[in-house]
Amino acid sequence: MTSALTDMNDLTKPLQVAALPWRLGTSGLELLLITSRQSAHWLIPKGWPMAGKSDRDAALQEAFEEAGIIGSGSVWPIGSYPFSKVMHDGTELQCTMAVFGMAHIQELEAWPEMEQRERRWVDQAEAIDMIYDWNLARFIANITVGQLGVESLARRRCLLR
Repeated sequence: MTSALTDMNDLTKPLQVAALPWRLGTSGLELLLITSRQSAHWLIPKGWPMAGKSDRDAALQEAFEEAGIIGSGSVWPIGSYPFSKVMHDGTELQCTMAVFGMAHIQELEAWPEMEQRERRWVDQAEAIDMIYDWNLARFIANITVGQLGVESLARRRCLLR
């Protein structure tokens, strides 16, 4: 997996931010994917940094608008990957995508882009097969439960009992 610090310190590439919604299901790690508006390719909620918001909060805002979910995000990115952003004029812009883990997901019945996108929970292997962007698929393939902070979640659940 690409080091978040290495890619995100490359100031020659514009930064985009993404949320990786996750949960533990009966078969293990599950991820929430959404479709893109134009091509209907499967991906994760993402967008540009927003004025007045931290990168994490911008990623969480994109998750709300694009996937209709709210939850808590990791304080720091769990990693990054190179991304080619297709612009409105058809040109491609090489970016770095900073990915924030997103847990404690609440799915909303209505959200801003619900008529334009589909969302689906899938296990990690299925996500890798569904995702069109090879760099995102490789990023997902290398994600571990530990990176997503599951140990701290498990510790907190034990403390609450």
